[in-house]
Amino acid sequence: MAKINDLVDKVVKKESQLFEEQIERKRFDLKNELVAKQEESAQKLAQAKERVEAKANEQHQIAIHSRNIAYRDQLLSDRQAVLNALFDEAKTALNKLDADTFKGFVESILKQFSQQGQMSLVLGDFSQGLIDQNWLDGLELEGTSIQLSDDFLPAKGGFILEKVGAQYNFLNDTLVEEVRTQLTIEISKALNP
Repeated sequence: MAKINDLVDKVVKKESQLFEEQIERKRFDLKNELVAKQEESAQKLAQAKERVEAKANEQHQIAIHSRNIAYRDQLLSDRQAVLNALFDEAKTALNKLDADTFKGFVESILKQFSQQGQMSLVLGDFSQGLIDQNWLDGLELEGTSIQLSDDFLPAKGGFILEKVGAQYNFLNDTLVEEVRTQLTIEISKALNP
């Protein structure tokens, strides 16, 4: 019976050892599975964090871009206001020219119209009284005679030169608007070095 007990003890010991090995393998497998799950969870968390950071960065970039656009729009608006004020001042200054300066301007224009025959000059309201028919008659214009019209253009400065079938506009508003496009580009460059 001692042999049977030894045999039973050996079998129980062997079975116990196999059972312990299985338990140990199961613990090892579970531990490895747990480590793998933790790594997978950490990786998913890192990816989620990366997506959140990317989205936050994108929203931040959009906000920066929006602020830059708003700043640029305000800057352009301010520049446009400065340009408008400048051109308004130019029109006002032209409307307030003294007689000598206005005569010099008119004479320089009229000298370009030689050999034109009979022409009529219509003054703007702001330019009335700065020249008269005697002054026009005193100009030496080859082949051109200028008649000062009794009509005037209300709320305008400068003049219109008329010939049958043609009209040449030298009103201050028109002159300023003609150079406005050219000067706007140059002034904008000067305001934005």
